[in-house]
Amino acid sequence: MRWLWVWLLWGTVTVAAALEPNLLTNGGLEGDADGDGVADGWVAEVHRHEGGEGTFALDARTKVQGRFSQRITHTSERGWVRVSQTGIPALPNARYLFRCWVKADCRFLLIVYAFRNGNQYDTFVVGTGDKGRGTDQEWQLVAGVITTPSDARSFKVSLVTDSQGPAWVDAVELVLLERPPVTLVPTVPTPPVLDGDLSDSCWQNAEPLTPFLELGTPRTAQPPTVARLVATNTHLFVAF
Repeated sequence: MRWLWVWLLWGTVTVAAALEPNLLTNGGLEGDADGDGVADGWVAEVHRHEGGEGTFALDARTKVQGRFSQRITHTSERGWVRVSQTGIPALPNARYLFRCWVKADCRFLLIVYAFRNGNQYDTFVVGTGDKGRGTDQEWQLVAGVITTPSDARSFKVSLVTDSQGPAWVDAVELVLLERPPVTLVPTVPTPPVLDGDLSDSCWQNAEPLTPFLELGTPRTAQPPTVARLVATNTHLFVAF
């Protein structure tokens, strides 16, 4: 398969997608060398003082990409049970994209903490979901853009569950958004059928592009949009 470079800028919006390095260690959640059920580079946190209880495992059957996803099973109805990564370098006054795939049959929160001088921190809740409100047993791509404070030093990212039930997370990314967004577009020998149906096989290798931002601002454009791009030797195809 060949690929085409595209600079992403449409009208009054731009998409927060870039070929920047993922700042997270093992964002793909692909290994567990010590066998503790938590992906390498991540830590388990169980708030037992609040009544939280849970278990952790890498799941080879329920995943979006790669070999595994991270599963959290919250076994109580109280307290936080989460996986986190800390000590991620942060630049001051900079925009970052955080996104990941989540599947949950419990309440969850996706949180980014931006640590500042004096051990203070700003909390950014990138996404939430609740059991029985359209999130259970379906993968969803959750994404958001944050702007760091003027004295930002580092990040902590967490997938938090706070009710009984399982949750999975996969393909977690934190990237800097200070350059024009670009993406790699797969080129295909056969163009997609232009019928509004994205079940064509060519769309399956296309990276989902989200979120879109209002041009020149950190605000997420509304309504939320996910786009996909594929190309032939002569045409570029856009689905959203």
